[in-house]
Amino acid sequence: GRSDPRVHVARCDFEGRAIVFQLYGPGETIEPHFEAGAAACQRALDLDRDTPEAWRLLSELHMRQAESIGGDTVAGRQALERASDAAQEALRRAPDDAVAWRSLGHIQSVDADARLGLGRDATAPLERLITSYSEAYRLAPGEVSTTNALGNAYSMRAENAFAAGDDGTTDIERAIELYEQVLELDPSPGWRSNLALAHARRALFEVSQGLDPSRALAAGLTEQRRSLANNPMQSNGLSNLIQLETLAAQAALGRGEAPVPALLR
Repeated sequence: GRSDPRVHVARCDFEGRAIVFQLYGPGETIEPHFEAGAAACQRALDLDRDTPEAWRLLSELHMRQAESIGGDTVAGRQALERASDAAQEALRRAPDDAVAWRSLGHIQSVDADARLGLGRDATAPLERLITSYSEAYRLAPGEVSTTNALGNAYSMRAENAFAAGDDGTTDIERAIELYEQVLELDPSPGWRSNLALAHARRALFEVSQGLDPSRALAAGLTEQRRSLANNPMQSNGLSNLIQLETLAAQAALGRGEAPVPALLR
């Protein structure tokens, strides 16, 4: 009954899923679900502080709260710190829990995104999130979302390096390799745009360095067109395609060729 921590863990899990899948009415915020879920997790921990599921779910709730508030705000950063603390408590009790490692990586990803968005140095959080996602990947090889998340982490670190004028090609190559693994595991078209974006980032860096971006552009255009063929309304995909087409046209002009054929290929 109520003395069994699993009862409260189940309630915490339900409230967390309500937040993720937006199982609440129009105009309702996540706060009632966050508060109910956090209280249920706390009751489970009051009964048994060595319940890793309760720590992990509490971490995920705080992370969702940070995303709702905004990871670049004071309150959002405080929520991220609470999420990180809870995730680490879960991992102390279950160090081989791939889901807990992935959750910690997600928290660190929100932190890195917030820092990058504010133009701050994100080197340390990027290193931490790659470590966390790498551990999740090691513990659960072949898990699609973890493989994709690790690819995103390497792509983010590459973008950070490119923005600083540094060479992030090793990271972008690793991201491309992981995105290709994702498509081998699950050929659903939704995954393909990440691969196209990674090729686009490489092409942009090559252009900035006076290198030939032809191969990266051709690969990016191919993948983005494949993605849009399955979902033509994706706004990010359309903007990425426009960027790739523009770069292809500029590259064609640089070779003394007409840019229009590059746009139509």
